[in-house]
Amino acid sequence: MRLKLMKAAYVSMLIIALLAISAATSLATDYYVDGSNGDDSNSGLRAQDAWKTITHALQAVEPSASSPATIHVAAGTYAASTNGESFPLVLNSYTALVGEGPGTTVLDAEHLGGIIRLEGASQATITSLCLDRASGDPALYCCDTFITVTDCHIQNNREAEAIFCRSQSKNPRRDRIMGSLTLRGCRINNNAARHHSIISKSGLDVLFALEWCAIEGNTTSRSIITHSGALIAHGIVESCTIRGNTASAAIIYACGYFNYLDVSRCLIERNSCGSVIWASGVRLLHSIIRDNHADRVLDLYDYYGVFRGCVIESNEMRAELFRSHGEFGWLIAIPELFLDDCLIARNTCGEGALFKTVDQYGCRFGSSLAPLADSSGSGRIQIHRCSMANNHGGARDALNTSKRSIYGVGDSIDIQDCVFQGNAVALHHYYIYDTRMKPWPCNVDHCCLEEEFEGEGNFVADPM
Repeated sequence: MRLKLMKAAYVSMLIIALLAISAATSLATDYYVDGSNGDDSNSGLRAQDAWKTITHALQAVEPSASSPATIHVAAGTYAASTNGESFPLVLNSYTALVGEGPGTTVLDAEHLGGIIRLEGASQATITSLCLDRASGDPALYCCDTFITVTDCHIQNNREAEAIFCRSQSKNPRRDRIMGSLTLRGCRINNNAARHHSIISKSGLDVLFALEWCAIEGNTTSRSIITHSGALIAHGIVESCTIRGNTASAAIIYACGYFNYLDVSRCLIERNSCGSVIWASGVRLLHSIIRDNHADRVLDLYDYYGVFRGCVIESNEMRAELFRSHGEFGWLIAIPELFLDDCLIARNTCGEGALFKTVDQYGCRFGSSLAPLADSSGSGRIQIHRCSMANNHGGARDALNTSKRSIYGVGDSIDIQDCVFQGNAVALHHYYIYDTRMKPWPCNVDHCCLEEEFEGEGNFVADPM
């Protein structure tokens, strides 16, 4: 009897042990791929027993919210010609794809198609990989997906977006976000998209964040970064270097109904483009925009622009027609502008004015957008605590009847506590298509003008 009890106890312990092993296997979260030394018939549970292809790994794992999968990819080049990789790789929810570094772990599409694709995925991450030589399809495509990409190189991709993220929602709700794209600490360089943007986010309910990234040497007939359709999902570009790119449209393009884009702590330099920033609503904070060759530096429409603590210097504006209402190479063209604590210096403006307002339909926004812009005061253009020095009108100086800083001001403009020095360019031109409407006044208060003002307007009598 005692022997039977001992046997029963032993069997019970054995069953418990087997169940524990089974549970440990089912909860395993780390898998391994080695393109040089692995084999797809291995277990994939240890680096010494790694799979050969990422394709097999993504098909073999079954991640869940309670048991997410991390696939560790060894150093090497993963391509159809090297380890038999099949692109695009389909990344599912709760899956992390982790390389050993973007300089050593390379996913090479060999210009045969896209590289990674996600649809309807949640909590997906890509870390320390290089996405190289996609063609025809985006290197990274995501739809209705929440994904974070960290410490990756995305380079040498052709004919399509390097990164494309979108939503398929036709009836977005204000209380529902369908996707997000976060790029953090990435290098995006040497990509060429003939008829597409390099980085494109499309969808009213997709969040977008670009943080601590370097975006350099890319070429496109569209824009480098496109942030479109942002009714409820805002965009952030923070602490990025955007340098040496060529774009026919813009470096940063933000369009859509009530589109909000925050650009902060960025260096944007030595780009050739139509506009550096072209947006319907933007806040530019503590950033430097310099040495760009463009039709304009900042082109904003429909809503508002806020520029606070920025340096805009040594940019060369071209005098070329590029919009239907005939704007030529102005530094800033915008319906309502709030400029605070900025330096604007040594810019060359092809049409001889720093600011231009075009009122094509007789629209009057007044101060209604001030709450959205986080600004106070009145006026469609507010310039407070700024310095504007040594700006020039370029080849078209001869067309100007005056080269003074404040000339022909015709819109509602409020200038306070500013310094104007050494400029040979008009501050502001206002074009109004409805001749029945009268221009609004200009107020200049406590400014150092170096006797550089003339023309019509309501000038406050107490400048410094």
